[in-house]
Amino acid sequence: MYNISRYLLLVALLHQGSAWAQENVSLESVEPKQSTAFQQIKQLSMKSNILNRQLKLQVYLPNDYAKSQQDYSVLYLLDGQYYFHYGIAYQQTSRWRHKSPEFIVVAIDSSDKLQRNLDFGTDSGLANYREFIEKELLDFVDNKYRTSGDRILFGWQSPGYLVTQLLLQRPELFNGYIVASGASSDPETIKSFAALSLVDEKFLYFAHSPSETWSAKRFGDFIDGLKSAAPKHLRWKSELFDDEDHWSTPHLTINKGLTEYFKGYKPIRFNNLAEFNDFGGYQAVANHYRLRAKKYSVASGVHYITIFNLLSKSMSEGNYQKFDFFMQQFTGEVSGLYPAVWQNKYGQFYLQHKKLVKAKDVYDKAIVLLPNSPLMHMGLGDVYRAQKQNSQAQKSYERAIKLAKTMGDPAISEFSETLKKFKETL
Repeated sequence: MYNISRYLLLVALLHQGSAWAQENVSLESVEPKQSTAFQQIKQLSMKSNILNRQLKLQVYLPNDYAKSQQDYSVLYLLDGQYYFHYGIAYQQTSRWRHKSPEFIVVAIDSSDKLQRNLDFGTDSGLANYREFIEKELLDFVDNKYRTSGDRILFGWQSPGYLVTQLLLQRPELFNGYIVASGASSDPETIKSFAALSLVDEKFLYFAHSPSETWSAKRFGDFIDGLKSAAPKHLRWKSELFDDEDHWSTPHLTINKGLTEYFKGYKPIRFNNLAEFNDFGGYQAVANHYRLRAKKYSVASGVHYITIFNLLSKSMSEGNYQKFDFFMQQFTGEVSGLYPAVWQNKYGQFYLQHKKLVKAKDVYDKAIVLLPNSPLMHMGLGDVYRAQKQNSQAQKSYERAIKLAKTMGDPAISEFSETLKKFKETL
């Protein structure tokens, strides 16, 4: 389960850290010194001719942005002065678990309350701000950074209403729309939206708290409207957060909305080989990862977690044909959380099915990668033993025991017992 306390702690630390990084910084484009801990955070100012004023932006670039040539998805956050650090914290706490790719975060400041009311509280203000986003903001970011074209927009309260309207009226601008406490629209607008013919899927996630009684009817009406007239190209989800209020709802909405949006990014795991077959088999898995690569600008190969999953299920079900097929398709890329342990499982599975040449190949390759692993040398000894190459088997067992003594490996007694029993058979 996701640890929201850890997420909020990281938000607090990021907020404090970026405050340090912002001391004595002008609002023009800034390249922080390489020594700063938060060098990926940029403070920018852009002139909007449509809004007739300067706007403050904060931009977070992924850790490897400067070193890579990769294009990145972009998360745009309205009311960025509040939510910038939540966008950063989400990927910092999810990418290492393969829940999301790295992405650029762009936060648009609206801390001037009077101006915010003018921008989002009137029809003319909303129209101007929509035009600013469409004609100025997106081009500004795309021209300045390596963006993939995959865009997500978040808004809370009245900016959330703007996000909703952009989806319904200009759905091509973003791929994902995330709204807290502001989703509403009239039935006719939803019907017009449903009649649009779009090729690419659009995503909408919106959430609300029951304590927000003043907007409960609009929220319910919007859900009813989508249920009756949602277009086929829209993937959407709504939630009620019983334990949240008007001020805390957006934090959880960002987290859960991004998690829903990036569902297709997570590596595929199957509960059994029957699920794999129902999914469409190997070709369907390979196609999934090609589409994933195109959307998120990541590697197109089958993810190692999926490889590990399929090999593991094949072994647990005793399906040698599938196991051997996967070992061939994935060209020996059989990483696991504990490489030596799992390489040994692969080798032993081949041994179990009397495929001695393939078992030896596993251990030979593994020893190149893990030359000081006692377990790999024990496994190679097992292969030599099965091949009746007793001298080679004894050398491998003795090498494993020597390495185990050096490393203080707790399995040394088991290894020694294996060698003892082996010698008794000679």
